[in-house]
Amino acid sequence: MNAMSGSVLHPLYPMMLAAAIGSTVFAPRASAAVAGPKRAVWAEHDLRIELPRLPRHYSCDELNEKVHDVLLAIGARADMRVRANRCTADFDITVPPRVHVIFSLPVEVHGQLAKSADMFAVERTVRIEPGNPPSIDFSDCEFLRQLNLTLFPAVYIPIEVNHLACRPTAAGHTPFSVSLDALLPAPEPAKAGLLQPTFSAQVAPHGI
Repeated sequence: MNAMSGSVLHPLYPMMLAAAIGSTVFAPRASAAVAGPKRAVWAEHDLRIELPRLPRHYSCDELNEKVHDVLLAIGARADMRVRANRCTADFDITVPPRVHVIFSLPVEVHGQLAKSADMFAVERTVRIEPGNPPSIDFSDCEFLRQLNLTLFPAVYIPIEVNHLACRPTAAGHTPFSVSLDALLPAPEPAKAGLLQPTFSAQVAPHGI
């Protein structure tokens, strides 16, 4: 996968879940939220993300916490691994921080592939902004803007709307946010009727 908009993204796991369970591939999730649980499987991602031109120094612990919390907010399984490096205290702008993340997100399965589903998930609009998740604060606009250009597209999470101009004003930092249509883990439906897979549903086409 190529670098996007100035930030470097090095995917180590090239989204080959389909090869493991069959030749059918999953389509990206639609931007409009759909009511009701969906049959899904966990898909693992292994990415390295560079974060150039951050406006302030971030410690590795800060980056680990913020990336972890953003991933959790968009549906990642709790057993993710996040490791930041190159977080030098002297803030050398020529050596941007890098974050290596290994994590799993729900992916909807259709048709006969629904037989392999090991979980349910629901589509929800997730808004990320200062205070949500709590580790994101008003100094993180550029950090979130770079995730918006690299991480979210790499895992095919539709971006509904973003307000990431990241221009400080005389009054201080301007508000910022990004809203995404995420597939979040959900409890198994209680009603028996919801547990019946719809095997007549069309299988998503190739070409994630």
